[in-house]
Amino acid sequence: SAAVVNTDTAEYYVWRDGFYGWQLVRFEQQASFRSAYPPAPLKGDITMGAEQFFYVASGVPSMELDGEISALHLQQGIHVSASASHQITNRPRSDLLFTVTSTPPRHVTSRHVDRVMM
Repeated sequence: SAAVVNTDTAEYYVWRDGFYGWQLVRFEQQASFRSAYPPAPLKGDITMGAEQFFYVASGVPSMELDGEISALHLQQGIHVSASASHQITNRPRSDLLFTVTSTPPRHVTSRHVDRVMM
């Protein structure tokens, strides 16, 4: 039978000061993460070899993809191609919560994050 997953049961990780998340599910070809960012810009990165979809659960971020900025709102998402440099920014005074689906899965734990920092 399928197990119900939430942030109490998922693997928790911290990957920068104030940046944290949960690996909700991981399969051979796909993974989903719930991430939280404090009100601060995140330096750009390229997630190595992974197509990603970011979906906003709370907060008002902007996403810069290869130099083009898109505003995102509650219950909106954006696709990031495997080779795109991207930067997500959270300017309001509350945490940004979003879900990321990654194909193939990227490896994220407290010890390791598959990304190239810009």
